[in-house]
Amino acid sequence: MAQTHIHNDVTGVAGLITLDRPKALNALTAEMVAEIRAILMDWRDDPAIGHVVIASSAARAFCAGGDIRQARDTILAGSFDEADAFFRGEYLVDLAIAEFGKPIIALCDGVVMGGGAGLAQHCTHIIMTETTRFAMPETSIGLFPDVGASLFLGRCPLPVARLLGMTGY
Repeated sequence: MAQTHIHNDVTGVAGLITLDRPKALNALTAEMVAEIRAILMDWRDDPAIGHVVIASSAARAFCAGGDIRQARDTILAGSFDEADAFFRGEYLVDLAIAEFGKPIIALCDGVVMGGGAGLAQHCTHIIMTETTRFAMPETSIGLFPDVGASLFLGRCPLPVARLLGMTGY
């Protein structure tokens, strides 16, 4: 049985989703995004859930984005369907957050990059600290800043959007 890196709990009317893959700075795997989406789908129409908080167990990061090593290894192994499933799952969890219909709060401390930025940016509320480091570094390895970046970069002041979209920082 695979170890889960997503935990969920309900306290009062708050649903809590905790990312728990600290050694990888909570880099998202296909299993993690599927689990987050399944939890959100369960809670979406549950009247006992008034809002959701997405947090991290890692001291250094909210989420470092998608697990690029896993994606690379999957593609090099020729498992294109598996790679497609990861990206599809990542986009579907971002869509589930954006369309959730109840407040979702992202508690972002430390690294918030790529897919982690996608998780946070689609929430209704983002709480950041003085140690939050937000970036879209996939541009440095030739990937388009996805996870809804065309939406949230369009909401940024133009110089900030250009900086993030073209350099990742």
